[in-house]
Amino acid sequence: MSLVRISKNLIAEVEASIARITAKAYEATVAPKNPKNVPECVAAMLEAGNAVIWTKYPQYKDSLPPEWYVSVNRMDVHIIELGREEFQINATVKAPPGSSSYGYIDVDVSLKDLPLNFKQLLDEYGVAKAKHKETYDKVKQQLMSFLRSSKSLNAALTTFPDLALYIPKTYLDQVATKVTRSKSGGDTEDAAPVTIDTNLLTSIGVVGRLQN
Repeated sequence: MSLVRISKNLIAEVEASIARITAKAYEATVAPKNPKNVPECVAAMLEAGNAVIWTKYPQYKDSLPPEWYVSVNRMDVHIIELGREEFQINATVKAPPGSSSYGYIDVDVSLKDLPLNFKQLLDEYGVAKAKHKETYDKVKQQLMSFLRSSKSLNAALTTFPDLALYIPKTYLDQVATKVTRSKSGGDTEDAAPVTIDTNLLTSIGVVGRLQN
C-alpha cells in the first residue's frame, strides 16, 4: 500500500467532513425541537406577536383600507423573560402603518402570553442543543488529536479502521494503492498513542454516512 502522510489538506478535509456530519445531525435531531419548528408554538407566537403590535390600535386592526397596512414577511419574536431569546418566524404579517420598513417586524412577547408548555419545550430544545454540541465537539477533538498524533494515515487506519468513515475517498484510494518497496524498507509505522472513544466515533461516522 502507498504511504499517505497526515497533511494540512487531509486535516482540513476531515474537519469539513465532521462539520457536515454535525450540521446534518443537528437538522435531523435537534432543529425539530426548536419551538419555531413546532407548528402549535409558531401559531401561538404569531398570535401573541400580532396582539402586541396592535395593542395601541386594536380598533383599526381589520378596518383600515388594505393599502394602509404594512405587510412584512417575517416576525422576529423576542421572549422577554428569557433574555430576549429570539425566534425568526417566516410568515406574512399585516402590521399597523409605519410600524416597519425593513421587510420584517420585531416584537417583544411575554411567556405569560404563550402556551404553558412553551418554556418546557424551549428547555428541552436547549438541553438537546447543548448535548449535541458536547458530543460533536468531543468527536472533532478526538479525531483531530488522533490524526495529528499519527505518523501516517496508514498507521491511523491500522489502529482505528472505522476512521475511514471520516476520510475522503481520494485518500483511501491512495492508501489502497500498491507500491513496490526496496529492501532497505521505508518508514516504520507506529500506532497513534491518543486514546479515543472508538464506539462513539464509529456510531457517529456510520450515521453520518447514512445521512449522505
